[in-house]
Amino acid sequence: VPRGLQCIRVENFEPNMTSHIQLNDAGIIRCFKAHYQSSYIQCAIDRYDQNILPAEIYDINQLEAMRLANTAWKAVDTTTIKHCWQKAGILAAPSSPSTPIPV
Repeated sequence: VPRGLQCIRVENFEPNMTSHIQLNDAGIIRCFKAHYQSSYIQCAIDRYDQNILPAEIYDINQLEAMRLANTAWKAVDTTTIKHCWQKAGILAAPSSPSTPIPV
């Protein structure tokens, strides 16, 4: 805490609390990571098929990693995001379908 700021208190979360506090970690980020890892493995398989040495099939540069991340993010379904945001209270939970009132 910077000097002169006496009204600030820093507290740290207990280990492994992030997924309880930040629901994005439990759903959106998990989904993103799964898509990224799938794309990364597919990239390694493609490199292996191109006769690149097995020790080098996992070597990618920054641009390739960014492209994999972009592809992974585009693969995250909007339903996953909505569900996580509803669980976090950012979006209202879906209400039950309304029943028409006879006139």
